[in-house]
Amino acid sequence: MHFILLANANLNIDALPVSKDQDTVLVQFNKCLNNHLVEPLNVERWFVFNVPTEGMPHGFTRVNEAPCDVSRGKLFFAVNEHHDNPYVRQVQDRFGGEVMCFSDALGPFDLKKIGFAPSIGYQVAMYAALQGHDVTLVGFSGNFPGGGWIGHNFDLEQLLLKKQQNITFLDVDPEPNLSVAASFGRIFNDTYDFSTPAPRQMIDIGKAFSRSGEYALANRFIENAQFRNPNILWTINDSAALEELALKERLFSKSLAKQHLKNSRGVRSEAAVYQYSGPTFEYSRKEGRGRILIVNNTEKMELNKHHAGCKLVMSQINSHLAQRGMQVVGWINETAGFNSLLEVDPNLDGIDAILINGEGTFHDNAPRAINLLLLCDNIRTAFKKKVMFINGVWQNNGAFMTDVLEKFDVVSVRDRRSLSEIGRKSHVLYNPDLTWSCSFGPSAEPTRDVAVIDSIYEEMSGNLMKLAITHGKDFWAMGAYFKNTFALLKADRRLPLIATTGQEFGDYRAVVTGRFHGACLALLSGCSVVYTPSNSHKTDSMFDEIGLANKEFDFGGPLEIEPYSQAEKSKVREFAAAATSSIGALFDDIAGCVLK
Repeated sequence: MHFILLANANLNIDALPVSKDQDTVLVQFNKCLNNHLVEPLNVERWFVFNVPTEGMPHGFTRVNEAPCDVSRGKLFFAVNEHHDNPYVRQVQDRFGGEVMCFSDALGPFDLKKIGFAPSIGYQVAMYAALQGHDVTLVGFSGNFPGGGWIGHNFDLEQLLLKKQQNITFLDVDPEPNLSVAASFGRIFNDTYDFSTPAPRQMIDIGKAFSRSGEYALANRFIENAQFRNPNILWTINDSAALEELALKERLFSKSLAKQHLKNSRGVRSEAAVYQYSGPTFEYSRKEGRGRILIVNNTEKMELNKHHAGCKLVMSQINSHLAQRGMQVVGWINETAGFNSLLEVDPNLDGIDAILINGEGTFHDNAPRAINLLLLCDNIRTAFKKKVMFINGVWQNNGAFMTDVLEKFDVVSVRDRRSLSEIGRKSHVLYNPDLTWSCSFGPSAEPTRDVAVIDSIYEEMSGNLMKLAITHGKDFWAMGAYFKNTFALLKADRRLPLIATTGQEFGDYRAVVTGRFHGACLALLSGCSVVYTPSNSHKTDSMFDEIGLANKEFDFGGPLEIEPYSQAEKSKVREFAAAATSSIGALFDDIAGCVLK
């Protein structure tokens, strides 16, 4: 039997050594990119798919979508060790096939025994050769410049394959090089996207390179892992480990690492204060009146895990309610959370009213916004609870959503453009974002020049980061991190700063921000602020209401933020004072509605 193994590389179909005198098995892997070329050949065909511990077999995007027509061949699902993956069973129900651990037959040639994961091509080639079959490898050059998994050792594999007399390479004659650096170069070229591997895996790779003396390569992995997930504890521990291995240069200074750790403490999860909790709800039974359930607690959403603005909004809601004799008994963020809450309080006896925190959720008929509105309307009608919508943007929503909104007991939006989009204006209030009721104000005298704050948009966030790097300015993050943009910071080896209290911007004369709450907090701190547009009219509208014109940032010009005039500074102070007063009046109305 002659096994011909095809890599997913360019293929010359005429060069394949298919002979009428010998039975042939043509083997393809994962994506099976050359299947359209070899379909006319009258040979037995195998389709072999790698199987992860969890998730779809490689090559399958869905259970019922094979990468090619596999009906004319045998299917094998290759595992490095036996495990139970439910997706494989579902694919087998649709296409058939056999789960196979080819490594079980490799004996001393099983690379798992020396710490490597054998590649799928190596497994099948060695499996066939050890059973006495002839094997031809087509396109197996050993080079994977588009990135492979570092757990393989392609050079060692080729060294062992070439030692088998019944294995030949077609059109290539790779020269194995067991140096760590050479193996690295085969797998990761200079343009490789280091955001692909998991950060924890990248840290382990960096350590492995350090142990072999390849400190430059270790740095590449560890610094990119750090920018992917700025958990400073990893950096402290791993840079210390590298230093012990005689690495001359630390990735980050100890002072910077300690400062980042200090900054990060303010955004860590607080201890649980509720009797019942889950990923989308928290709830406690309490006695007394004015018991409020919050809907849309943005501070608890994953994308806002480092968002000082959302943290401050929720803090202000709790504070204003408590000052007026009301109490927050919990929160929900979606229907699943509400269902969990019903399991512990089926009749909502422990809740007097629902408070929807609108923030930036309710625009463009967003599915989540529609679901939350309908959920709250159901609570209003089915459980006879009062419902209040506050602190929200309202933009480009259909008449159906507006009809639902207007049934609520209190409706307050945070910008005048939202107010104008809701028809029955006499029933709708306008109050600026709740961060404007925070008690902190401008610092005595700024000591730093310009800060740059990230954006909700990944591409814009990357552009703002490049701006900060190019001009040597501090870069601040609010909200979830974008995996690709943080790799840019390796140019200066600087960690992003994380706003935790909202008062950090008082040290700066000016701020360029891609975040709405970044603009709010910087203006409150007395900064001269320019902004990039967000995903709704919220930032543009706020600047219009304050009376600040032409403050949109122009990337085409120099980074020279013109200081606000005294008149403009006065407008900001007047806006803040009016906002504090009107927000207080809003919560008075809420208390009157709930407690009467």
